[in-house]
Amino acid sequence: MKLRLSKICIAISLLRNLNSVLVCSLILFLIGCKDNEEILPLKPEIITSGSLVGYAVNQEDRIIASQADWTKFIDDYNFFFDRFGDGEIVERNLDFSKNQILVVFDALKGTTGYSMEFDSLIHTEDNVTASFIHHNPPNDISITESLTQSYYILKIPKFTKPLFFKHTTVSPWMYGELIFKGGLSGNENIPQQALVVSNNEDWILLLNQMNSFYQNPNFPNNYPNASVNFDQNLVIAVFDKVNGYCCGTIDITDILEEETTIRITVRFLLNGALAKITQPIHVVKIPHTTKVIQFEYK
Repeated sequence: MKLRLSKICIAISLLRNLNSVLVCSLILFLIGCKDNEEILPLKPEIITSGSLVGYAVNQEDRIIASQADWTKFIDDYNFFFDRFGDGEIVERNLDFSKNQILVVFDALKGTTGYSMEFDSLIHTEDNVTASFIHHNPPNDISITESLTQSYYILKIPKFTKPLFFKHTTVSPWMYGELIFKGGLSGNENIPQQALVVSNNEDWILLLNQMNSFYQNPNFPNNYPNASVNFDQNLVIAVFDKVNGYCCGTIDITDILEEETTIRITVRFLLNGALAKITQPIHVVKIPHTTKVIQFEYK
C-alpha cells in the first residue's frame, strides 16, 4: 500500500499543471493496478471416459453448452454408461456460463482393448481445437471378441472462438475421420464394393449417386466433413449389399499403414432386425498416400 501511495504522489507532482480530470483518472488507474496480475484459464476436467461393451451408439463429436442439453444427455445416456460402460455420470449441475462439455463417441470396434485419451486444447487467433488420441489394442494384452465403443466426456472452459475436434492415432495405425455412417435406401444402384476416391470429380459423382433417391437439398452440406481437400486426403467408402432389414452396419474398424500398403479392416458388427430395405455404408477420409490400399473383410 505504501508503494502505491508513493506512485500516486509522484504522479500528482509530475502532473500538477494538468487538469484535475486527468489527474483523477491516473490516480484511479494506479490504485486499481495489481502487480503481476494474471488471469489463469480454467483447466479441462474429465467427466467420464471408458468403453461401452456389448452396446453401441452413433459415432459423433458433440458440444454441450447449456444445462438443459446436459441434463437431457445424462437422462438419455446414463443407463448405457451404467450398464455397458464405466459407470453413470454423477456431475449433473454445471456452471455453463464458464464451461462447456465435449462428448466424443468413437467408431465401433469388434474387440476389447481400444481406448481414447484427451491430448490438448490448441489455441490460435481464430479458433480452439480439442485434440484426442485413439489407441489400438496393445500387443501385450489379452483381447476378446466383443462389440466395443470408446467414449470420452470432458469439461472445458467456455470460449467465444469456434471450437473444432482433431483426432489422431499412434503409428503404424491411421485414423479414419468420419464422413458418413448409416444406410441408403437401396434404390441408388450402388453395388456392394469398397472404393478409394482420390479426386473431387469422382467424389461429386459418388455424392450425387448417394443422394439420387432421397434428393435431400441439404446433402452433403449437413455433413461438415464431406468437404475434402484431395491434395491432403483420400476418401475410403465401403458399401454393403442391399439388405431386407434395418439397421445393420458395415464398419471400417482398423487402418494399418505398412511399408508399401495401407491395410483396411472391414467388419459387419451390427445385424439388422427391422423389416426395411437398406444398404449399410461407412465413409471416412484418411491422409493422402500413394501406397497400395488393400481391404480385408472379417
